[in-house]
Amino acid sequence: MRRTNMYVAYWAPDEDGAPGVLKVGVEKSDQRHREWIRRGAVLLAQFYGVPASWEKAAHAALGERFIRAFDSEGDAKWLLGTGYGFSECFLVAPNQQTEALRIVAAAIGGTE
Repeated sequence: MRRTNMYVAYWAPDEDGAPGVLKVGVEKSDQRHREWIRRGAVLLAQFYGVPASWEKAAHAALGERFIRAFDSEGDAKWLLGTGYGFSECFLVAPNQQTEALRIVAAAIGGTE
């Protein structure tokens, strides 16, 4: 079973009432999410040496509740830099962060 590091990052909205962007992704080192922190993201959760299946389970569960934030890499470049990982992003209001984290926890709790 392939192991990886998974993170949950969040960018707060620029304006009141607008949703923020929540991203669940995997990486081999901390370098990617550290760049996003410099771009204004907050790291909400980080998991080391977890099954690669956790990321897919989290995306599927979040996709049942939240809307995808971007349709293409081009749409996401302003936030992610390269746009890579755009499909891992969801629109989540600030008051929905806890709900989103609970969804992720429930999704990964049933995988191995």
